[in-house]
Amino acid sequence: MKLTTTKLNALRAPENGSSLKRSDGRGLFIWVHPTNTKTWKYSCRSGGKQKTFTLGNYPEIGLADAREMVTKLRSAQQTGQDTNEALRVIKNGGLEAAPSLRSFVDEVIEHAQREGMAPATESKKWWLRDAIPTVLLDKAINRVTRAELAEFVGRLVSLGHLDKARRVARLLVKACDRAVIKGWLSDNIAERLSCLVPARAARHHPAIVDPYEVAGVLGKVYYYGGSSAARMCLRLEPYLLLRPGEVRAGRWSEIDWKNSEWVIPAERMKMSRDHIVPLSPFVVDLLRRHRSQNPEGELIFPSRRSADVYLSENTMNQALWRLGYKGRMTAHGFRSMASTLLNEMGWNSDWIEAQLSHSQRNAVRGAYNRAEYLEGRRTMMRCWSEYLLELESYALGNSPTLPILLRYGPLGQSDQLPPYTEAPEQ
Repeated sequence: MKLTTTKLNALRAPENGSSLKRSDGRGLFIWVHPTNTKTWKYSCRSGGKQKTFTLGNYPEIGLADAREMVTKLRSAQQTGQDTNEALRVIKNGGLEAAPSLRSFVDEVIEHAQREGMAPATESKKWWLRDAIPTVLLDKAINRVTRAELAEFVGRLVSLGHLDKARRVARLLVKACDRAVIKGWLSDNIAERLSCLVPARAARHHPAIVDPYEVAGVLGKVYYYGGSSAARMCLRLEPYLLLRPGEVRAGRWSEIDWKNSEWVIPAERMKMSRDHIVPLSPFVVDLLRRHRSQNPEGELIFPSRRSADVYLSENTMNQALWRLGYKGRMTAHGFRSMASTLLNEMGWNSDWIEAQLSHSQRNAVRGAYNRAEYLEGRRTMMRCWSEYLLELESYALGNSPTLPILLRYGPLGQSDQLPPYTEAPEQ
């Protein structure tokens, strides 16, 4: 006897705790669980065996919808289509089933692994993924809602897990970005999640700015005994004013030897615009020597693990820790060091900000004449390089006194600038 909506609503499981089955015909039946949850099932021959397939729960799937699903399944079977595959397509509204949120989160983490993520950071990323509820991770990406993500991040905030909330929000933004690019989402449903997390106090990277102590750092870096790539990367950091990640991921194809420039493409820059770094003769000399010792490969600073993976994010900081500067100096701190000392030398603050690739709050100042700034920065970086070399020379015992800071500023550079000499052998 055919089922009706009235009959379906009245169905109850037996009081003895067993289940109840009621057929509607053509292999379709309703299964009433001991908890009185009602599930549509379809029984048929598939692959030479009698099999039962779960269509979904009642009343989420009504009687008419369940019958229509069976009609479509029977039609698919007649054309030789796999029943499981046909059911998957039907449940997804006739479209190809969208990948889960989990798959996009995993893509983000796996991409970061290929880009040289440190093992400690890698474990944190997987830990963040596992902090996301399974019910969300396993949901098709096009079925995940902005409200669901907001509720999850908001719950982390209410529990006081602010740092975790920030990190998870960033991870979800990157995952949804991938879903947008691949056409599974029309817009990024996670892009405003960070608004739910209170802003944290400004974080300052530890940096040494006293010239005497800077000389000590340069002297210890000179004798650092790590891998050739790590040693060269650490030695170049103070001379470039780049973010550590921008240096570590450098490629030989970005070096313009003719013009003594490092041209970093927009996709590698935090500010998403090309950045030209004028290189002093000393830096060019170091790079040429490093290239001659490592003639193969595209990466300037490959890791020991693979020539196709650049140095991990913690390599430079760990090197500084081993040199005795834990808590006092980081690789990022070289930027703060340079900014402080260059300003004290009297260099144009716009040149310094441009060299650091900082955004300009003033839109007019932001649209600077790149050629003019480049020439100014070229002079400034030549003087900065010579100043650091003098500090290093003092630390190594080759110079009796510390160099005078202002001598390397715009007022003292001209004829008083020491002549350039080749980088000493290590």
